[in-house]
Amino acid sequence: SVETTELMYDIQCERFRLRPDSGGAGRYRGGLGIEKDIRFLVDCIVSARTDRWVFPPGGIRGGSSGAPGAYVLQPDQPDEVRLPSKFGEYPVHAGQVMSFRTVGGGGYGPPMERDPGLVLDDVRSGKVSIEAARRDYGVVVAGSAPRSDMTVDQAGTDRLRAGVQS
Repeated sequence: SVETTELMYDIQCERFRLRPDSGGAGRYRGGLGIEKDIRFLVDCIVSARTDRWVFPPGGIRGGSSGAPGAYVLQPDQPDEVRLPSKFGEYPVHAGQVMSFRTVGGGGYGPPMERDPGLVLDDVRSGKVSIEAARRDYGVVVAGSAPRSDMTVDQAGTDRLRAGVQS
């Protein structure tokens, strides 16, 4: 758990969430990866040995691959560094943040076969962005925050899906 890890090590967890848009698109969306951002409170050395950074889990029967994993030091900062999936003895300084991003699972079946209502549920819950709903599933989401006010623009979705499948 985050709390136990913070008690055992000189770190502070700044974010722990499911990674939006990390599950492969499909009639059945792939499982989401997680994103954990850790601030180091003392200088330390970090090592990692993980897989699926270059070749993420593939989709099957028309589904898309999940998102690859990543280690990002100082995410969204000018000095951002993307680290490989395997590294040893990398120095990290007190105050720096490292983002640990696990892979997403591959989708199953063609994304255009996913029920638009399920895609809307994914958008409302933060699992899929509005942009990915449109791009990956051909679903046009109308409305904005609060998420409960969002709806599927069925006419727009039908037009978009007809154009994609042509």
